[in-house]
Amino acid sequence: MSDELKIGDTVWFFDVNHRVHEKDKGGRPSLVYREQWRPRDVIGETSRSWLVGHKYDPTKLPKSGKWPAGWARTTQQVEDDVWVCHHRYRIGNCVTSCYDAATLRKVAELIGYEAKES
Repeated sequence: MSDELKIGDTVWFFDVNHRVHEKDKGGRPSLVYREQWRPRDVIGETSRSWLVGHKYDPTKLPKSGKWPAGWARTTQQVEDDVWVCHHRYRIGNCVTSCYDAATLRKVAELIGYEAKES
């Protein structure tokens, strides 16, 4: 997919008010995070912005630069956000439970952590 948007393309908006639940293994309702990402159509443009959403009250998104939080240009960005949401906490717990210095040094290097010796 091209990086350049055009009128008629679909972008994605994270709608905190759109909630879909499914039952977990215990029969309890569980929020489906992925379903909160809702498609929005690019309906127009100005010299600096894309007009997205509804004809009478469009959202303006910049053509250049970073988009505001809660907006994604591609489905891959949505899937990446869903992956992070589902796994960041668990990965953090694994790091918290790790007592192997070599492993923690590798993690620190990957995330750009610099130890401050005291």
